[in-house]
Amino acid sequence: MTRRILFLALAALAGLLLCFGGSLPLASHIDVLGIILLGIFLVIGMSPPPRVSRRLESGPYFAGHPLTVTLTLTFPRWGLWPWVVVIDRLPDALALGPARLVLYPRRRRQMTFTYTIRHLVRGQYVLGPIEIQWGDWFGWTRFTHRVLLETPLTVWPEITSWPTTLTARPLGKPRSPFGRPDPTPDFWRGLRPYVPGDRFSQIHWKSLARSDTWLTKEWDPPHHRWTFAVDNQKTFSLPEWELVLSLVASVLMWGHRTGSAVRVYFLDQPHAFFDGTPTRQQLVQSLNRLAEWPSDGVPASSSPPRFSLAGSFSWWVGPSAGAPPPEASGRWLRIGEGGLTRLADLPRMLQSAPRLLQRSGQ
Repeated sequence: MTRRILFLALAALAGLLLCFGGSLPLASHIDVLGIILLGIFLVIGMSPPPRVSRRLESGPYFAGHPLTVTLTLTFPRWGLWPWVVVIDRLPDALALGPARLVLYPRRRRQMTFTYTIRHLVRGQYVLGPIEIQWGDWFGWTRFTHRVLLETPLTVWPEITSWPTTLTARPLGKPRSPFGRPDPTPDFWRGLRPYVPGDRFSQIHWKSLARSDTWLTKEWDPPHHRWTFAVDNQKTFSLPEWELVLSLVASVLMWGHRTGSAVRVYFLDQPHAFFDGTPTRQQLVQSLNRLAEWPSDGVPASSSPPRFSLAGSFSWWVGPSAGAPPPEASGRWLRIGEGGLTRLADLPRMLQSAPRLLQRSGQ
C-alpha cells in the first residue's frame, strides 16, 4: 500500500469519525465525504495504466486448429485499480467478437491469463491494439487506455498425413546391393566439369580417353516427380478452394519429409507454383504464399502454363462437376460432392480403388 492510498484511508476514517461524532454540522459532514470520494476518484483516474504484453503459443499455425493466446498485465508500483477490463479485438475471420476479460487485481503486481481462438482460418493477420479499462467500485467512472500492440500471425492451410504405403521410389527399377537404386538412362541428366572431390565411379572415362577432358556424370535423383495440375480457381466454390490449398500444402509437406520431387501448377498462373524437392526454407516460403492467397481469387494469367501429366504419379485436380481437359494424361482427383469433401479422407482415397482417382478419358 502506497503513502497516498494510506493517507486517503486515514482521511476517510477521520471523516467518518467526525460524521458520527456530530461535532460538525450536517453540511460539513457531506462536504468532507464529498472531498474524500473526490480524492479517491482522482487517485483512480491518475493511476497509470497497466502494461500489457501478448504472447502466442509456439507455431507453426494451421487452419482448423486452436490457438492459445497469453496476456500478461503488469501494474505499476502505485495506483488504485478496483477492477480492470482487458479487450483484445481480433480479426473478424478469427472470432465473432473481441476477447473480453474482467480482472480484479487486489494488490497483485502481475496477472497472467489465457484465452483460446478455437478455429483458425487460413490467412495472414495482425492482432491489433489492446484496450484496457478501469474505474471505481460503483461504476460511476471509467477510464480507457489503448495499447498499440501488433502481433503478426500467419495461418497455413490445414495439412494431413499421407499414407505410409505411398513411396517416392520408382517401381521396377533395379537396386544395387547397397540398397540404392542403380542409375539408369531414364535419369540421365548430362555431364559437367570435374570438381575435385567427385567420386571416381562418376567420372566419364570415355570423354577423358577421347578428348583428355575430365567430366563427371550426373543423374536426376532416382525419384518420380509428382505432378499436380490444379484447375482455375473460379471453377471451385470457396470451401472447395480451401480444400485444394490444403491438398497442395499436404503435398509440399510430404515432399519435404520424404525427399520427393513435386511439381504443382495452378492454371491461373503462367509458371509452376513449385517444382523440385522442398527444402525447409522453400517449404516455409511456399506455405506462406498459400496463406496469403486471397479467398476471392487472383487475376488469371492470359498465358496458361505449359505442363505434362505424363507419368505414374500425376493428377489433375478439379471440381467434381467438371472434367479434365483431353491433354491430361494423369489421374483425376475430384474435389466436392462425389469426390474429396474432407481433407481427412485424402489418405483413404489414395489407398482405395481408383474409382475416385480415375484415369482421364475413361
